[in-house]
Amino acid sequence: MKPVQAPTIPAGPSAIRQATGAASAQTVAFGLSLLTGPILARSLGDVGRGEMAAVVVPVQLFGWIVIFGLPYAAAIQAKRVGRSELIRSAWLAAALVTVFVSVPIIAVSAELRPTISSSSLRWFRLGILFAPLSIPSGVALRLRLVERGASWSLGVVGNLSLYLFTTAVVILAVLDQISVTTAIASWILANLGQGLFVVLRHDAVRLPLRSVDQLLRSTRLGTVYAIGSISQVLLGRVDQVVMASTVPLRDLGVYAVAATAAQATLPLSRGIADTSFAAALRGQTSPMSMTKMTFVLSLGVSAVLATSAPLLMPAIFGDAFGAAVPLLRILLLGQIMFNTGLVAAQRFDAMGQPRVAARSMTLAAVFNVALIVPVTSRWGAVGAATLTTSAQFIFAGSVACSARRSRA
Repeated sequence: MKPVQAPTIPAGPSAIRQATGAASAQTVAFGLSLLTGPILARSLGDVGRGEMAAVVVPVQLFGWIVIFGLPYAAAIQAKRVGRSELIRSAWLAAALVTVFVSVPIIAVSAELRPTISSSSLRWFRLGILFAPLSIPSGVALRLRLVERGASWSLGVVGNLSLYLFTTAVVILAVLDQISVTTAIASWILANLGQGLFVVLRHDAVRLPLRSVDQLLRSTRLGTVYAIGSISQVLLGRVDQVVMASTVPLRDLGVYAVAATAAQATLPLSRGIADTSFAAALRGQTSPMSMTKMTFVLSLGVSAVLATSAPLLMPAIFGDAFGAAVPLLRILLLGQIMFNTGLVAAQRFDAMGQPRVAARSMTLAAVFNVALIVPVTSRWGAVGAATLTTSAQFIFAGSVACSARRSRA
């Protein structure tokens, strides 16, 4: 069985072109939210949008957490371990998570989400049940990145759920059938569709046989990276999970819109980060040039958004979401720093030193998690936005200090 063969990724302009292609694919996918966001906001209202966030965000969080660094471990091992073995171990992990984590969560889901309707609760349970599919699909996508490098097509496949969700929302809008239930159902099914497409398209359907040893090796290798990934998820989404219990759904709906808009530059950084990781894995490009490009692009786009927000937010999402403007401006500051730190950390990940990013992300996440309940209980959405931005500054500052020490 042959291990994955990593291609040569040239340095310089070619790497920049790959970064541009990958980043543009991510940006186009995110740009679809500019279409679905206003439709959902106007159709569901702030309360309905809040209920949708109370279902979608925890499911999304769960899907990210259960991956547990296995795609990263697969990428690092790809040169010496057979592709089929890596895929089989991913399916074994998915099966174990489904039985021992998803099923217990479903059993107590009514107590976990007491404020949502029964129909929303059913879709929440379905999302939790199929979330472990993100493990084999995530591994398959990461191996594809190692095999072919970053590209527009890989970026599209990696964001297929957004295309499917957008299509569903537009169709529902035309048919005048948008409700909280149909919106949540569309999101859950779109993510399920992406997972199935990825494993089928990239020949990643394997029985989890004789994969225990490989899973243990991947888990050990991916543990440190997983800590950073889980911390990243907590940093980016724990605010909305907690706010579902500490603030009215109306406030959560407004905050969810602001948080989504603030992430307009995140796809840029993820596309650049994918390119930087694949290239730095071979020591063939300068991560610092990628980091500078990320900072400049994030700063420019954020400045435009912050300036135009008073006109655009009410016009696009409706008058009820005019209150999102100050939240957006606060969150944009943190997003600039987060994007920059995310790309800078790729150098260490590719060198097999995920502790740098994990330590920085964990520091920021602990700061955020420790204060999120008292801050949101007292200062609501403004407090959550300020706390998240502060944590993102901590992350970027910690990565910068690590980079400076490595060059000393």
